[in-house]
Amino acid sequence: MARKLLWWLVPMTAFTLWSCSGSRNIPVPEPPPFPVVEFPKQKLDFFAVTDKKVYMVGEPVTITIKVRNDDSIPHSLTFEPFDPSKVPNPQKEHEKLRGFLSACLFLGPGIRGFKGLSYTYGQDITILVPPKSELTLDALTIIWKQDEEVLKEIVGVGNYTIESVFVRLLKLDGQTPPDEFAYRPDIDGGGGLYIYQSPPIRITHPVVEALEEKGILLGGFAPDSLNREPVPIFAAIWNLSKTMKRTVTIKPVSNMPSVRIRVFGPVDRRIGYFIPPPPMIAMRERRDEIEVTINPNRGYKVLEFLWDLRDEVTGQMLPPEQWALAVIEFCGEFWVDGERIGVIEEPLKVAGGDIYTGMEIEIIVIPPSPPLGGGSSSGGSNTTDPTKPPKPPEW
Repeated sequence: MARKLLWWLVPMTAFTLWSCSGSRNIPVPEPPPFPVVEFPKQKLDFFAVTDKKVYMVGEPVTITIKVRNDDSIPHSLTFEPFDPSKVPNPQKEHEKLRGFLSACLFLGPGIRGFKGLSYTYGQDITILVPPKSELTLDALTIIWKQDEEVLKEIVGVGNYTIESVFVRLLKLDGQTPPDEFAYRPDIDGGGGLYIYQSPPIRITHPVVEALEEKGILLGGFAPDSLNREPVPIFAAIWNLSKTMKRTVTIKPVSNMPSVRIRVFGPVDRRIGYFIPPPPMIAMRERRDEIEVTINPNRGYKVLEFLWDLRDEVTGQMLPPEQWALAVIEFCGEFWVDGERIGVIEEPLKVAGGDIYTGMEIEIIVIPPSPPLGGGSSSGGSNTTDPTKPPKPPEW
């Protein structure tokens, strides 16, 4: 539960600060300082970078590598191209990470995106990094099309971070790279460099941006199940203004739902494998027009249901100690206080969250202790009235 609250608190805090400042664009938070220097002896730092900080939903994201040389001398980096002969089983994705630049995992608001591979054939490439300089390695580039690893769909709006990038580094200054913190042997005996430093990006939608200008935030929440209890999942609209009421109207478009909650499971969280998307096991939606007046600094639930960890098709409960994925989506023509904001033509993911299915807890019932002396205090029959609580032992 603490993890879920922390996940929600960070974007809410950032957005509240923005709404108070009156700025048009939500600031993308700067990453915290990262203490790891990949090659401290050579004073080389590596970063994963994107071509910009803010993207619309579905817009391709270009990811490349930047190296910073804080040393007083130049350093050469040799990267090895993809060699198909080193792949024993090309059907296994974890054995296909062989490009100049390969896997990067994006973490967002409960919805993860994964971009796999970038292959380049041919000779090794050697790049010379001048002293006291930064160099973007344009040859090491992959394009993330905002495809999402688990559901095989487009991700939703929110702040995303590149968790790690793997690059095939063959030589450093003509020698095998040292076994530093970020350098690890690869499957075929070669080597790789895992890069963990990267700035966050924001994925957004024009209607979401316009709503947030009015202080309106679309979202939802999906908590964990602790002891296999049902979990409340809801979609909501927040009014972040501290002084003004807001009336929000969502008019349906086409045959799309105005608001929808989907639950998928069980979710396999292994990375780097070809895993089919999990089946949808629960869904709730509204297709009618929604109109709500929200007081200042308050939210309004527009759709909520209590999910009992059950697959609504089979009737079976998800096993304990597994994960499900909840996705909250909005769609329709949006109005705020009688002003038309715009149209979201297809259901747009605005929030999501992993749901832990809890643990089976064995409850042991301890029978009450019999009275001292082996009988009742009245001296009568030893039989007791089952409708009354047992008497405490006499002392």
